[in-house]
Amino acid sequence: MLTGCFTDKGPVRDMNEDYVKCAVSGDTAFLVIADGLGGAPYGEVASEIACDESVNILISDWKRNFSPEERASFLLRLFNRVNGKILRRCIDEPHLTGMCTTLTVVVLTPEFCSIGHVGDSRAYLVKDDELIMISCDHNRAGRLLFEGVITEEEARTHPARNLLTMVVGENTYLDPHIKELEVRTGDAVVLMTDGVYMSVGEDDILGVRSYGYDLDGYCKNLVSKAIGQGSSDNCTAAAAVICK
Repeated sequence: MLTGCFTDKGPVRDMNEDYVKCAVSGDTAFLVIADGLGGAPYGEVASEIACDESVNILISDWKRNFSPEERASFLLRLFNRVNGKILRRCIDEPHLTGMCTTLTVVVLTPEFCSIGHVGDSRAYLVKDDELIMISCDHNRAGRLLFEGVITEEEARTHPARNLLTMVVGENTYLDPHIKELEVRTGDAVVLMTDGVYMSVGEDDILGVRSYGYDLDGYCKNLVSKAIGQGSSDNCTAAAAVICK
């Protein structure tokens, strides 16, 4: 199992509110990406807490022999534990009140990919030459896209694309999007924040397997392409490939 990640604050922002972590335990890869809410206070603190806490929980508590139902239940509890930690931090340190973040968590094994997701970062599955979006955008534009009211291209520039409908740190209970797919050797998963996917194309994402063992290089190149093609946001990517 190979993993890699890279993050950059981009050419405009003074601070990087994105955060990313990858870990491997045996034949299982854990990928976590978060994007602190711009316009809200201390988004960089919220995204760091979300990623660090998620990876800590995954490494200490995830069991390879979980059933599909147990995996879904585990991710639901994980998101609410992370959410609770952020809310408690705001109580302990009132100046942090209002900090929120997106959070996408992927568990990848040679047989399945489990995802938990809140917000508008994205996760894609690369299977053969097909790119499959396995997260869903929790924003108004994402809802319109899901309902078929607008196209993918229209969603990229829709004025409601930044109006998030679900984030970590806002409410006392989270109901994240949880999904599981079958995978096989050679499949790859790519995560990215909106600063990346708004500025790169499908072919850029599909290139993940051409990088061989250098997934950090792939993620760095994906971020560089996003910035070179006009992204003004923080840019972050993570990837994992199931190896033989």
